[in-house]
Amino acid sequence: MKHLVYCVLRDARGPMRCILPAGVEGAQVLLVAEGGLAAACSVAPDGCATPTVPRATAYARVVAALHKVAAVVPFRYGNLLENREQVLGLLRVRRAEFLQSLEEVEGCDEMGLRILLEDRAGLACAQPACAAPGGTGREFLEGRRAHYAAEECDEALAAHAAAEARGALEGLAVKCRAQRSSAPASPLGRVLSLFFLVRRENVERFREAFGQLQQETSAKMLLTGPWPPYNFVGSPVVR
Repeated sequence: MKHLVYCVLRDARGPMRCILPAGVEGAQVLLVAEGGLAAACSVAPDGCATPTVPRATAYARVVAALHKVAAVVPFRYGNLLENREQVLGLLRVRRAEFLQSLEEVEGCDEMGLRILLEDRAGLACAQPACAAPGGTGREFLEGRRAHYAAEECDEALAAHAAAEARGALEGLAVKCRAQRSSAPASPLGRVLSLFFLVRRENVERFREAFGQLQQETSAKMLLTGPWPPYNFVGSPVVR
């Protein structure tokens, strides 16, 4: 029977097994242990590789429950192995990698910050343009020039917003990663996503610092979390 892998953690037998919620499609989640590590997995019914809202919700609930009591390396939805023996093989082959990742995220939560990239820095952004079918070469070049000018403006806005946020939250995060949407998330602009790895004892201070940042800037922003460290473990996949 195929096994769906949720996350990897250090092997902790006993009480931890009692806190596991039901997995995808209501399946029982088990911890398969090998070499000081354990993989949380459940038997995967046919067709469960295709994500749905209920399946993704159940999957995230399992990862979040384990994250509350231990450091975890969360997997993206849909990692399937053929059987329990392959799960054990995964833990053996990638043991060093998983142990290093667990060490890096030990005692930490992920906080997410989304910032709408508006032209609040006073930069005049050109709108992407392209020549209409049958247009002249000059129109084409003008369109490309406008396109690249808009890209440069987006980069400048993203760098400004990221620097402002990092400055306000300095000293409260272990790591920070940024990701900018490739297409406008709204007619107003693109979204910059910042992910912060924050020690749990600093989460409330982090929220307070974000609240201060919100008061001092006109930017539209949203703070979410705490989450398991999805963006700080290399998005592990079964291979």
